[in-house]
Amino acid sequence: MGGHSNQGKGFSRHHRKHGSSSAPSTHNADGSDGLSFLFVVNELILNSDIGFERDAWCNALPPRTYAGYQGEIASHVMRYQDGTVTQACGWTYFRGDQSEVNGGAWGGGFIYYALDEEQGYYAEQYSSMCVFSSNPHLPIIISHEDVLASSNSIEFHALQFFHDQASHRGVSFAVTEESNMMPGGGPVKHVAGRNPNWIPSLVPDVYSSPPNAPRSRGLAGELPIVLALMAFSEDRINDTANRTNDIFLGSRTLGPARWRNGSWTHSGAPYYPPTVQDDPRGFFVAVWLDPHNPGGSTRESLRDFEFNDKIVHDETRR
Repeated sequence: MGGHSNQGKGFSRHHRKHGSSSAPSTHNADGSDGLSFLFVVNELILNSDIGFERDAWCNALPPRTYAGYQGEIASHVMRYQDGTVTQACGWTYFRGDQSEVNGGAWGGGFIYYALDEEQGYYAEQYSSMCVFSSNPHLPIIISHEDVLASSNSIEFHALQFFHDQASHRGVSFAVTEESNMMPGGGPVKHVAGRNPNWIPSLVPDVYSSPPNAPRSRGLAGELPIVLALMAFSEDRINDTANRTNDIFLGSRTLGPARWRNGSWTHSGAPYYPPTVQDDPRGFFVAVWLDPHNPGGSTRESLRDFEFNDKIVHDETRR
């Protein structure tokens, strides 16, 4: 199975000069700065020739270092702005070459905007995670580290949900125990509200709330987790095509983009590994601040979107 990781094609040409030119600003029609960010959702290609580590209950786990992967199928660089996702034209995703300096691991992923052959600029990364579904007997598991860039054994954490019982009652915030959450109780392994319209299309049935929970009011939390949950809504065709482009941008085959104006419009079952014999499936998701929108794309505004808003709104089934 061949790997495709965008390991720095054209990187040396653009690396000579950077950061010397400022990005042009973009604004809403009324002149205000709307919320925006740039992101990629890259499907990871596992090295099936290497046996998988198994937990105490014989469940196969995703590889914990770069050696268990052949690369990634990179998506377009995409821009979210005020509820709409478009391709971020002019931006290119790169990943550094494998290097013995890094213990054999790949370099980290980054995005670059080329003004010409000599000048351009990078975006500042906000967050990144690797999100996996292994088999029907394991929960969604998450690494806060980039598995392709790690030669040391990384730690996996179970998907959990923070519940704000005050101002955001009924909103489920997707996190792990390592997330920087709001003050309050710790995360739990079920969503905050009953009968959300995004179960099971985004979150598996096993995370459903107790019957006495309040009505579901939406899904929020760590952006890389929520974007990865969306990416599972289509199966992989091959090792060169990334279906996440179609999921977020729309296509003739799949129809309009599935995440629009805060709504998740797809109701089909996600494509998790169906049996314990199937390989785990995972995505590397990274989010960057948008240099074209410095007033509306800040760490504070993205944090507010994650933990003081709804990434997916919920028209709750009663």
